[in-house]
Amino acid sequence: MNKLSSLTIFFPTYNEAENISKTVQDAVTVAKSVTIDGDYEVIVINDGSTDSTAAIVNTLSANNPKVKLITHGVNQGYGGALMTGFTNATKDWVFFSDSDGQFDLSELETFLPHTDTKSVIIGYRIKRNDPPVRLLNAKAWNFLNRFSFGLIVKDIDCAFKLFKRESLQKVLPEMHSRGAMISAELLIRLQRAGFNFVEVGVNHFSRTAGSPTGAKPSVIYRAFRELAQVYRGDLGAQWVKQVIKFLLVGAMNTTLDLIVYLILTRFVPFFSLHKVWAKGVSFIAGITNSFIFNRAWTFRSEVSLSSFVPFIIVGIASLAINTGVMYVLFETMKVNEFLSLGLATLATLSWNFLTSKFVVFKD
Repeated sequence: MNKLSSLTIFFPTYNEAENISKTVQDAVTVAKSVTIDGDYEVIVINDGSTDSTAAIVNTLSANNPKVKLITHGVNQGYGGALMTGFTNATKDWVFFSDSDGQFDLSELETFLPHTDTKSVIIGYRIKRNDPPVRLLNAKAWNFLNRFSFGLIVKDIDCAFKLFKRESLQKVLPEMHSRGAMISAELLIRLQRAGFNFVEVGVNHFSRTAGSPTGAKPSVIYRAFRELAQVYRGDLGAQWVKQVIKFLLVGAMNTTLDLIVYLILTRFVPFFSLHKVWAKGVSFIAGITNSFIFNRAWTFRSEVSLSSFVPFIIVGIASLAINTGVMYVLFETMKVNEFLSLGLATLATLSWNFLTSKFVVFKD
C-alpha cells in the first residue's frame, strides 16, 4: 500500500461534543496507518462551540501532542473553519472531513493509489444519507456551479477531500468565500490552475448525534450570495464578458440577417415566393459575420486552418436548426412570420455560443 510522506487531518467543528472524541481517535488510527513513520497531525478547528467540544479535545491533546486544538472565539462558519484548517496545516498532504461521524475515515486508504499521479483527490458520497431537503439543495447547488463555472464533479461539498499542500498554497491567497461556497470556489480555482481531479466513492452514514447546520436559511442565503460574488469576481468575469460580447455580435448578426431577409423577400421575386430559402441566404450572411467578429473579439482566437472545419460543420448545423425551426413554425404551424423569425434566432443563438466557445474557438 502506498503511504503518504506526512499528513494533516483537520475537522471543522461546531458543538460536536458527542462525536468529537471518537472522530479524533479514529483519525489518529488512520493517520498512523497511512503515513511513513507516523508523521501526522490532527487539528480540530473549534468554531466557537458553546458545548464541551474544546475541553474534550484538550484532554485528547494532553495524551497525544499530535492532536491540536484551534479555537475561534466567535463562530465564523464552515468556510472560515476550513480556511483556518488549510492555512494551519503543516504536512505534505492535507485531508479534511466533518467531525459528525458520517464518514468512515479508514476509507482514506482508498485514496492512496492515486497519490502518485494526482494532487487533488475528492470523495463523493455513493449514497448520501441526509434528509430530502438537503439532497434537493445539493442537486441544485451542483447544477448552479456546473452552469456558472463549468465545475463538473459528482459531489462538490462532500467533506472527504485530500490535497497536496503545495497545490492549496497556489490558490488559497485568491480565495474569497468563507461560507458554504468555499468548497466550490476552492475546486474551481484548483481546476483553473491546471490541477486534474480524481473522484473516489465513499460511504456516507446517518448522523447519530448532534444537529446539522447546513440547511439553515441563513447558511443557504450566504451560499447564494457568495456564489454571486465569486461569479462577479475574477472567476466569472471571463465568462460574463464573453456572453455579453457574444450577445452584442449576435445583435449585429440578427440585424444583418433581418436586413438581408427583408431585401430578398421584398425586392427579389423568387425569394418573395420562397421565404424559407430567403431565410437560409440571410442566415449565411449573419453566420459569416458571426465567425469574423467572435473569432477576433469575443474569444480572441488565432486564425488557423483547424478552426475552419468545425466552423463549417457548426455553420451547417446552425443553418439546419435555424431554417428547420423557421419551416416548422412558419410553413407548417402557420405561426406569425416575425415570431417565427425570433424563435428561430433564439434557438440558434444558444447553439452558436456553446459550439463557438468549446468547438470552433476551443476557449
